[in-house]
Order: sequence, then structure tokens, then C-alpha cells
Amino acid sequence: MTRILMNRAGWIGLIMLCVAVVPEGWADEATGPVRRSGQINTFRNGDDGATQKGVEWPADRFLEYGDGTVFDRLTGLIWMKKVNCFGALKWAEALDRIAGLNAGTHPCSGEGYEIGTYNDWRLPNIRELQSLLDAGRLGPSLPEGHPFSGLDSVREFWSGTTVDDRNLQAWYLNFLTGETQQVVKSGTKFVWPVRAGQR
Repeated sequence: MTRILMNRAGWIGLIMLCVAVVPEGWADEATGPVRRSGQINTFRNGDDGATQKGVEWPADRFLEYGDGTVFDRLTGLIWMKKVNCFGALKWAEALDRIAGLNAGTHPCSGEGYEIGTYNDWRLPNIRELQSLLDAGRLGPSLPEGHPFSGLDSVREFWSGTTVDDRNLQAWYLNFLTGETQQVVKSGTKFVWPVRAGQR
């Protein structure tokens, strides 16, 4: 009996230790590692603009590397600076074009990116696209002062996320309105490559 109680106490101690080492800002009451929405105006007491819950955005959120890429200090992702370097493509074509970018056969034109600089580009998942949104802005729904170019002529971007029960559809994000929607993969949307944050 004593041995079982010690094991339980040991587990309880381990769980308490894990809770104690959560990084600052990751557990703001019960919100967890969810970033703020970007909404700063308040329209009613208790709304998102008033409560400002979530992980605070870095003061200088985006860092331009000078090679046609932009580092997001909030998420750790690296994005192409020019958001529409491939034009509008079908979903499968978008995946093929990114594979070609990684292989050095499909350049991404504009903003100083040289083909072959990195070989781990991919189509972002829908949550990664949504992480760029600033809920307090429209047209485009990106944080003020963002460094991205090409958004004046395009707005809808593919994600690599397929709609689970509809293999023929994928999620996309409209950066003009901030809306996430699903559409058949045979339609055309723009492609915004992303990679993990190792330079």
C-alpha cells in the first residue's frame, strides 16, 4: 500500500513540476498558448478589444531577412515576402509548384528571393494562414505595417488542409475579409509558401 501511495505522490509532484515550468505568457488564466486576435477597439464591455486575452504580439512582429523572406516572431514561421509569386493555381498544381521551388525548377519571382536558397518550403496549413490575421483590420486583414507585397491584387490563398469528409475540397483563407472557407481543389487560388523558422 505504501508503494502505491508513493507512486501517486510522485506522479502528482511531476505534474505540479510540469505546470510550474510553463513559459510566461503561455498560460494566461485558461487561455493557453493562443495569440491575441489583434482587435484593439472595444464595442461593448467584456468584448475581445476590452479584455485583450491571449499571447501578446511582439512589438516588431515581422523581421525581413533581405533575401525575399520574412520571419514571424510570433509563430516562428518564415514566409515569402511576395505573396503571389506563382499566380493562381489549382490545389494540386500549388503543391507541385512548391515541390519544384524546393527542387530548384520553379522559381518564385520577385522581392529578391533566389531559387535554391531553401529547400523546405510547403503549403501552409489553415491554422498557419490564420495566424497572420489581425481581426481588427480588413483589406487586407494583416497587422498594420506588415512587410508583405502583392496583396493589393490577390486575396484568396490555398492551405494544405483538405476538408476531412470531402477529399475533393480544401480550406482557403480570404485575406481581404479574414474569412476561412472551403472550395473544390479544381478551383484556383493563390499560393503563399511557408517554412519552419530555421534560417
